[in-house]
Amino acid sequence: MKFLHLSDTHILRNYKDIFISKLNIDPTENFLKTLRHINAKHSDAEFIIISGDLTYNGTVEDYRFLKNILEKKLKQKIYFALGNHDYSANFREGFFGEKSDEPFYYCEINNGLRIICLDTNCNNEDSGFLDKKQLDWLEKLLKEDSENGSIIIMHHPPVTEFKDGLLGYALKNSEEFYNIVNHSDVIAVLSGHTHKNAQFGINYTADSASFGVDFENGNMKIDDTIGFNVCEIINKKISVHSEKVNPMIFADRENFRLGLEGCLNFRDIGGYDTIDGKNVVSGKIYRADSLAKLTEKDIDALKSLGINVVIDLRYSNETENEINPLNNLDGFEYYNVSLLDGVFSNDLKGGFPPSLEEMYIQLVDEAKDLLIEVLRIIIKSSDKKIVYHCTAGKDRTGVITVLLLLLAGVSKEEIINDYSLTYGYIKDSVEKMIENAVKTGIVLPRFLFKSDRESMIEFLDYFTKKYGDVEKYLLQVSMKKEEILELKNILIEK
Repeated sequence: MKFLHLSDTHILRNYKDIFISKLNIDPTENFLKTLRHINAKHSDAEFIIISGDLTYNGTVEDYRFLKNILEKKLKQKIYFALGNHDYSANFREGFFGEKSDEPFYYCEINNGLRIICLDTNCNNEDSGFLDKKQLDWLEKLLKEDSENGSIIIMHHPPVTEFKDGLLGYALKNSEEFYNIVNHSDVIAVLSGHTHKNAQFGINYTADSASFGVDFENGNMKIDDTIGFNVCEIINKKISVHSEKVNPMIFADRENFRLGLEGCLNFRDIGGYDTIDGKNVVSGKIYRADSLAKLTEKDIDALKSLGINVVIDLRYSNETENEINPLNNLDGFEYYNVSLLDGVFSNDLKGGFPPSLEEMYIQLVDEAKDLLIEVLRIIIKSSDKKIVYHCTAGKDRTGVITVLLLLLAGVSKEEIINDYSLTYGYIKDSVEKMIENAVKTGIVLPRFLFKSDRESMIEFLDYFTKKYGDVEKYLLQVSMKKEEILELKNILIEK
């Protein structure tokens, strides 16, 4: 059973007039990056827990704001504990529409796992406390074992020793708590408050999902370090690992998409962090779907960005029926490299591969010379700004993008995420693309328009097994080491 442990979200509609506003940190935006990270990498999590400080002394409206974010961004069931910056009355009304200021604690069974959420808020003090009513309730609850054990969610860590002089942030009556928990079926206690991942026996704390806190020489330092814990329970034993969220990688990719009138999937390929800590240069190389419907306003936008090289990856029927307006236009160098010529007959009437991954495999196996031709145009245009495109901006464009991002050192997970964005952008125009193809005598299967993660995963697995890595592939298909280095230098931010 896999689940995620988040903590210390500190969400507000407006941070004006509190200390956070002076730190050049936006907890809400950081939290949204955390949620994008979760959806990109951990959509298979069965549920999510948030161990307190949901808001920062929030109002009812702040809790409603947080509830709206969670409902829109996450599909999983969420379990909450309240922290010292939470108000039970405001939380209850904001989330459930109920009027009560009683401590918020409860128990629920999820696939045989008993999830116990406690309220350790003690008059909004830094340290926490469990009142007698909760302790008695907990003791009675734990007298009987649950099918798959129990976990306890609470804000204040139940510890008796703390590094960095943080004992004042712990649960005051930790010993009393453990007198009940010891010898029960409790597998783990999951807490927060410190904004740092750590383990104390069966207690695990998590990084904040919104901003980091560090203590140096007794002074509190706040930064953009954000993360959460990935937890898995197998045979009543838990494994926990901390996962950091890279703010650059999980910045909203919508910021890298141009809002053009006649093009749906025009995106900057830059902005990603590389595995070795560098960045893919942004504002240099763009990917797109068909440019045939660009308006004058769109063309002016491309000119303002300094884009002056166009690599059209479509075959002849496409370029004749959907003319690229940048071809023969002053200020643009236009190249047409029909990638599918290396795989199919030029009229595409001989049928398609049975899956998207098979198409990509055929491209890297059989259209090597054409792929290299595209990469050499990019190298030749190193002092210019480039856009390459096909019809949907997904398959031919996608394979070129995979080669470039792999060479730059972007993680496979991010490449998969980047690929999967396309269908969301083009889905409203799919019927029109199918109609246009029929006019040229081609029947396009609907799976061609999808951009499912599984297709890219299968393709990358094949590519890695057959070629090792992208540099070995490029060397094998006749690129020189000097060319590979030059292309790499074009891709990486100086």
